[in-house]
Amino acid sequence: MPPLWSLGWHASAYAYQNQSDVQQNIDNYAKDNIPLEGIWLDIPYMDGYADFSVNTTAFPTLKQMTDTIHANNQRMIVILDAGISGMDAQNKYFSQAAQANVLLKSAINPDVDNGFLTNHVWPNKTVFLDFFAGAARDIWAQGINDLWAKVPFDGLWLDMNEATGFCNGECPTGIVPNYTTVGEVRKRFLEAYGESEVNHTWWTSYDTQDVISSYDLPFIPGGRWNLDNMSLSLNATHPSNGFTEYNVHNLFGHVEGMVTHEIMTNQTPGATPIPNTRSFLLSRSTFAGSGAYVQHWLGDNHRTWEDMKNSIAGVMNFNMFGIPMVGPDTCGFFGADG
Repeated sequence: MPPLWSLGWHASAYAYQNQSDVQQNIDNYAKDNIPLEGIWLDIPYMDGYADFSVNTTAFPTLKQMTDTIHANNQRMIVILDAGISGMDAQNKYFSQAAQANVLLKSAINPDVDNGFLTNHVWPNKTVFLDFFAGAARDIWAQGINDLWAKVPFDGLWLDMNEATGFCNGECPTGIVPNYTTVGEVRKRFLEAYGESEVNHTWWTSYDTQDVISSYDLPFIPGGRWNLDNMSLSLNATHPSNGFTEYNVHNLFGHVEGMVTHEIMTNQTPGATPIPNTRSFLLSRSTFAGSGAYVQHWLGDNHRTWEDMKNSIAGVMNFNMFGIPMVGPDTCGFFGADG
């Protein structure tokens, strides 16, 4: 069950590029005597869009601002993306995850970036934790506690956790890979599993995914996009158990939500930054059973009456899927002044 304060009116916009923008919005609500329960920060609050960091140039006194928000009986919710920055080997979350071998592994670029799957997301080169691994959970917990020390948030907004990237599958150089032939992709995939093409000639009798796909399925479900379109390679592996993204991709956001809920509700002293409180986690990607751990929103939409109408059915559908609190971007995301 979500906390009572989460059922009020909240303000969020990617257009809040600095602390002054946020404060001006809060002041406008107060000036017009409009109740405001929660303030949400999108990725501009981060330093270089890296998880667990704060841009102290754009948000110089964010902790003090959050204390003032709390004094006014309001709440602060901040965003976290699913991938962590792989730009700097000195980034402690990246280095710890690499040392513990709890980052997703590439099957087609095993000799690049120590074999870690990398995609191009907001912090540029991005890597992804294997949330099935206990050590990955510990690193995620450390990051959450570190972030709370910088901005004492009341809830977390879990975004980009399908997981999503700006390349199809992976792009260790920051450029979408351009495989010259479908056969080359097929060869790389089969070799990763110690097989050959000899017993797989049936693949050639079907229309395959586009040649830029990192996973050569003999079909494109729906006929429009590759399954790894703006997502992770389906032959990437989770080192803790050997699972491929092909088999567990739809669980990525679900498991991340479970892990984050476990961290936020762990009553062991020092385990969670806000003990003895009802957790609030909003996740873009969910699966069957996610309602026990997170709330859900319908993702990026457009500022149109059509999208507003469709959001009603979306909310009701996810309620039937067992998620008690669901909502859209009521005012829309894409469009003027988003």
